[in-house]
Amino acid sequence: MGVLIPILKLNLSCVQAASWVMECLTQVNLSVTQTFNVQWLPNEDAPQAEDAGKEADVGHRVIIFLVRRGSAWATLLLHGEDTQTWIAISKPPTAQEGVGLAALIQSILQSEARVHNDLQALSSI
Repeated sequence: MGVLIPILKLNLSCVQAASWVMECLTQVNLSVTQTFNVQWLPNEDAPQAEDAGKEADVGHRVIIFLVRRGSAWATLLLHGEDTQTWIAISKPPTAQEGVGLAALIQSILQSEARVHNDLQALSSI
């Protein structure tokens, strides 16, 4: 795995952030596949694999996506704690097209987050 680069913090639960990421990236024709989803509550000893259809928005959650465009790929890691989620990206350490894809993903998500935050600010006026 390449270097993990933090790119974004969202005031959304991890489940909401994952849905938002999927929407943002699929709209620009990137292939997005969820490869991992685990949740644990603060009082539990160990993380639990997510039960199908059960999507609580409390505790901690980690969701990992593989994002592809052609032969280029990058990995997105979402780490949520209750109503906040941090997103980091990992690009392949040697593949130049993966580096370009990682930069594209970062640009898309940061741009969409600014629009999302601006709309939230306007709706609270």
